Amino acid sequence: VDEGNVVSIKETEYLRIDDRLDAKFRFVRPWTLEFLDAMASEYSAKFKKSLQLNSAIRTIVFQHILTRHNKNAAPALGERASSHLAGATIDIAKKGMTSRELAWMRQTLCELERLGLVEATEEFKQAVFHIMVFKKYASYE
Repeated sequence: VDEGNVVSIKETEYLRIDDRLDAKFRFVRPWTLEFLDAMASEYSAKFKKSLQLNSAIRTIVFQHILTRHNKNAAPALGERASSHLAGATIDIAKKGMTSRELAWMRQTLCELERLGLVEATEEFKQAVFHIMVFKKYASYE
């Protein structure tokens, strides 16, 4: 945080944070925050409601614990370690989204993925969009 490698995520009128997300895990890379702010702002303008963030940065210890309870969770170490550990990945809640909102999210994320700015996965065991934001997103827009 002191070096600016990760920045704090704050709730806004267009972004709410799941209460279960501990304050110590409400951090991401600066370019990931840019993406999150832009996505939440666009979503709010279009649908007149806020986007919900469920997950952001994680520690190795937390990821290891998560893998015990969540079959979908990536490992804490190794080649396939979770991208949440790097602070570049967020999970956005799908719960409560209408079919129109889900379609917009899918289309928007597919377009950003086509441009090589994100890698997005729609998860179903956990109702979230899992989104890794690449550093080059910072020079997009």
